[in-house]
Amino acid sequence: SAAWRQLAPKYATDPAGEGYAIYLVLWFGAELSPPPLDGRRANTPEEMEDRLREDLRRYLPASQAQRITVRVLDVRRPRALEADEAFGMVAEPRAPYRVDRRAPPDR
Repeated sequence: SAAWRQLAPKYATDPAGEGYAIYLVLWFGAELSPPPLDGRRANTPEEMEDRLREDLRRYLPASQAQRITVRVLDVRRPRALEADEAFGMVAEPRAPYRVDRRAPPDR
């Protein structure tokens, strides 16, 4: 993946970052994600995030992999979410990633 092929060697090596990096992936849905080399397509954003973390651990030294944070941001439109739920393709959001959709307070 781009996390271990590009992010780690090109960007996480900046001295100011001390080897730390964030790998952010936008999730538009399983049907819109390109098939991976192994042919196993992720069905949920959580599954994609788990696979990307697994890739980092597999291809990078542990000291480097633990400094890269992987986040998959679910940006599907509500109708796409409803369709996925009908087919059982949506996992419940993990607690730390829950997004507050209320309007911000007026300042």
